[in-house]
Amino acid sequence: MAFYDEDKLDEVYCKEESEEELKAIEASNAAKATEKKDDKKPEKKKSYDVIKTSFFIAKDEIYEQFYDNEQSGFICYNTETEQIKKVRYAFFKTEGKRPKKYIPQEGEEVEKKYVYLPTKTEEYNSDKILEKEIKAFVTKYLDIDDDHMTYVIWAIKQSWIYDRLNTINYLRALGDTGLGKTRYTKAIGALFYKPLKTTGASTAAPIFRIIDKWRGTFIFDEGDIKKSDETDTIIKIINSGFEKDNPIMRCDSNDIEKINFFDPYCPKILATRKPFEDKATESRCFTKIMQGTDRKDIPFILPDCFLKEAQVLRNKLLLWRFKNYYKIDTSIINDIDLGDLEPRVKQAHMGFLPLFANDPVKLEFFKKYLAKYQQDLIQERKDSTEGYIVNIVCEMLVAGISDISVSDIIEKGRIMDHKDRSKLMAANALSSRYLRPLGLTERKTVNVHGKSKKCIVFDLETVERIAKRYAVLLPPNFVIPEHIVVDRPLGVLT
Repeated sequence: MAFYDEDKLDEVYCKEESEEELKAIEASNAAKATEKKDDKKPEKKKSYDVIKTSFFIAKDEIYEQFYDNEQSGFICYNTETEQIKKVRYAFFKTEGKRPKKYIPQEGEEVEKKYVYLPTKTEEYNSDKILEKEIKAFVTKYLDIDDDHMTYVIWAIKQSWIYDRLNTINYLRALGDTGLGKTRYTKAIGALFYKPLKTTGASTAAPIFRIIDKWRGTFIFDEGDIKKSDETDTIIKIINSGFEKDNPIMRCDSNDIEKINFFDPYCPKILATRKPFEDKATESRCFTKIMQGTDRKDIPFILPDCFLKEAQVLRNKLLLWRFKNYYKIDTSIINDIDLGDLEPRVKQAHMGFLPLFANDPVKLEFFKKYLAKYQQDLIQERKDSTEGYIVNIVCEMLVAGISDISVSDIIEKGRIMDHKDRSKLMAANALSSRYLRPLGLTERKTVNVHGKSKKCIVFDLETVERIAKRYAVLLPPNFVIPEHIVVDRPLGVLT
């Protein structure tokens, strides 16, 4: 039997002891522990506050956490002198306030490198050269078209100054198994600002805590999660996190009177096999439909040089962040005319404008890109179930059919039940799932040829709005047909 003397932890006794000797050793150790406890002086209260963070600003200096050779600290950039230095921590005194000591974040995610941090800053020479290097890196490991590549480069740079913006949108890879979704998150995510990756197996509680802790990029692979309360919470994290000042509140587990606030705002990269059921979530994603690749030059398994190459680019992007952090002017966003775009499209993409607001060539390319993107969205909506229903409604109204019930739409469109494709969808299901979101909520019971009929009340503004949204052409001077009989007592024939 082996025993450890509490005063000499490095000494090990391997001899067999008698019962009396055992009791004597235990009594001796207990007595020593009591003496130590009595002699222990009360811990002196710190005269300063300790703040754990991966980023902060102090006067003219920007501090970003680095991790190199198993050591953490801060890279400090002076915005006035452009001098750069590394420090283990930072201590600041302000007259009339308690001093503050800033120390780097720590945790298993740092030690195991689940969060990618810079190791230093490296010169990037110019924006043009940096973008060329980003494109070369992504192209080496991933097959995507040129238009999407352009968007990816914008998104990568935007992530490094996202905290200067008010809104962002998310990149999302969509496709079946084996078509490159995970590679998409790895090849692109490795260049984003402080990327941290997890999967659909994660629960909501650690997700919003880790986002709040690092304020970097959240990468969510295998994001298809079954419907549950947990799913709803994760969807709310995604929906709330595209815009500043949308905190998530949680009661403290140790003190129900205390409310904790978590900030979900950060760049996100998602990978799913199916579209999100929540339309708000879908609208926040810029989606790439993955189709696999025939290229033979893309390595099947990422080589060791992948992480080294990504590290170099992250170091360059850190310097780009330092040099451009205060050049971002969000006040110009609303002054730039993006043309006839839908509000959601404008809101989701306005965060890119500060990247090239002063570059007329890039700005014009961006406008054309958004116009094409909106047309693709409209075509996608037109091909959806909602688009099909809007087309049926408009077709009936244009034909002069005035008294349209929910059942009329179902019958004309042969809209089948989602679960049982052998029967038509129930009227209440169509109404709640499709017509209500379209704004077709008002009903009126009218007399149609002496029979009571509950019809949908249409107004011209709503019909024109949904027709435009779902790319349904209405004839010039279109008007809503009047009911055959309106406000006439039921049972009275005309």
